[in-house]
Amino acid sequence: MSDTKVQSIRIKGHSILQGSVYLSGDPLSSIFYICIALSDEKFARIKNIPRCKLLLDFIFAIENLGVLVNWEDETTITVDGKQEIRDNLVGLYNGNDYSFAEVLIPVLLKRNRECDVHPNLRSEVKFFRELGVLVKSNYNILNLKLPLDINYDVKKNFDLIHANPYMVASRLLTSRIFKNLSIDYDKNDSIFLFHEARDFDDDDNVLEFVASYNQGEFNFYASIAGFSNGEISLHNYNLSESLDFLLSMDEIGFRYEVSSQNIKIWYAGSDIESILEWSGHSFSSLSPLILLLAKTTKKTVKLICTSFPALEDLITDLNIMGCRIESEAGKKGYSLITVKPPSAFSSVKNDISDLNVGLAVLAFSCCYSGNSRISGFEIISEYMPYLIDNLKSLNVDISNR
Repeated sequence: MSDTKVQSIRIKGHSILQGSVYLSGDPLSSIFYICIALSDEKFARIKNIPRCKLLLDFIFAIENLGVLVNWEDETTITVDGKQEIRDNLVGLYNGNDYSFAEVLIPVLLKRNRECDVHPNLRSEVKFFRELGVLVKSNYNILNLKLPLDINYDVKKNFDLIHANPYMVASRLLTSRIFKNLSIDYDKNDSIFLFHEARDFDDDDNVLEFVASYNQGEFNFYASIAGFSNGEISLHNYNLSESLDFLLSMDEIGFRYEVSSQNIKIWYAGSDIESILEWSGHSFSSLSPLILLLAKTTKKTVKLICTSFPALEDLITDLNIMGCRIESEAGKKGYSLITVKPPSAFSSVKNDISDLNVGLAVLAFSCCYSGNSRISGFEIISEYMPYLIDNLKSLNVDISNR
């Protein structure tokens, strides 16, 4: 993968938000469907593909392994999984805990029975060794190999509700080899719908997949649209995937109008309930919802949510910008959040380290009347194509520093 340079952007406030945005597919969903085609050695056509850096980097990586990928149009690719694939994943290790190498290990084990990996992938190597996979070291490269007498009926349970999506996908792909693995994960997250794809037999010619919609992208633009007085329209979305988020927006005073082609959102204000039950939301939905509530509430509101790892970072960043949020750890992985009416808002000067926290900060900046500076912008832009151009089309005054 190519290195990503730290990118900083400036946003000047006082803009009147208006315009339209065509939303994209989710890059992780796209990557995981590609892995299904490769795992089952099939030719596949995948639609709703985003042209974002993350997906393009993954395609570059598998092309270097010998996979043929062809773009049929702006959002559709074909992947020839029938070709031989080189089994050396050493070069895909980039220092992160989970990324491309991890999701490709079970793919190559299933079709090639072995692969070479970087020695720093210790947790993954340990995981597969515990399943009975042979591990050998050769010139500081680790070779993973399925022995002929391996027990494919091994039983293990994994609680991955809040785990990194690459880890979840890796374990789900591994369960296509070891059928008795039990994996507890967020089944409401549409990026994992690939797991419902069956194992394909030789009678299947061309597989057809549609990547799920980028829910984080929808939540981000919906948050901005909420402050546009209905002057922003969003296109290419899935209402069923977004409905829970929209209903929670409605709880706190935002309204929406849906047509066959687009959706419009605006803030109308309402009498908010004193306690909100938001424990069913993923962090990608919870982050913008807390932002919207903290920016608009006129009374103290308590909400119950899951204790996500980056929740405290989100609260800290929003409080720095003038919100008034307190959190209290509860039992069994839940938190009680208290949101008070905001004080005077201040300009944003933020270094992004988490995608969802960064999206909330960026949404605040787009709706704030003053000027903002955000560094680490590449953490967001690699997941969302044409981000700066889309924001400019909404009349956001944004520029690279």
